[in-house]
Amino acid sequence: MLKRYPVGADVDREWDAMVVAHRHGLRVPEPLAVDAAGAWFGRPSIAMSLVPGRALLDPQRRSVYATDVAHALATVHDLPVVALPPSLRRPHRIDTVDLDATPSDGHLPPELVGRIAHAIRPLLSSMVATERVCNHGDFHPGNLVWSRDRLSGVVDWSGARPGPRWSELAYFRVELAVLVDLRLADTVLRTYERLIGQRSPMQAAWDLLHVLDGHTDVPFWLQAYRDQGRSDMTLEKGRTRLRRLAQSLLARLQA
Repeated sequence: MLKRYPVGADVDREWDAMVVAHRHGLRVPEPLAVDAAGAWFGRPSIAMSLVPGRALLDPQRRSVYATDVAHALATVHDLPVVALPPSLRRPHRIDTVDLDATPSDGHLPPELVGRIAHAIRPLLSSMVATERVCNHGDFHPGNLVWSRDRLSGVVDWSGARPGPRWSELAYFRVELAVLVDLRLADTVLRTYERLIGQRSPMQAAWDLLHVLDGHTDVPFWLQAYRDQGRSDMTLEKGRTRLRRLAQSLLARLQA
């Protein structure tokens, strides 16, 4: 398989991440060749092995789905941070997050955005101090490849870097809750916690931080999922689910 990037794109980060992940036995395409300058293919490119399957965006075997996702995420987080090359040792967004910079215009009511920021703000210092592990960097349902309802690979490693495990879990949970429902997202969380032997002390706060991403980005999420076969995911449905998710998470955080 050939992945071609826009002219001038930096492909070395994804190549480096795939090399590390494949070397440690993760379910990733085998990196075969990198053409950073576009000399071979006209644009910067990476040649890799083909992972069989496709995205699974409406799983029916939910316990199997949750188990495979949790195992994959735990395996990524088990990668030793010291194994990451300098190109991947970039700051994580939690180190520079500015709640006051969240635009009032978006896909959640301004009053709800304000409540989320107010709820998260006292917890930010603790969130910044959280242990850093290897993060895939873009671990969402559309970047998981499935064959016969079993996970066959994780793709798109361009965002890999050290980061909090609970942030990456929240990144996945929020999109899964919008795409499917919060019950399945909770099953993924509980399965992951059992696997690693830890409980997330403030998962609702991490989730709400990524709900704010949806406030601005939900149209892009939904368009990508429509392209992958979820034609039912209208913008109105996405907005409604995101709003209900935010309200549910606020109730959990304040309980």
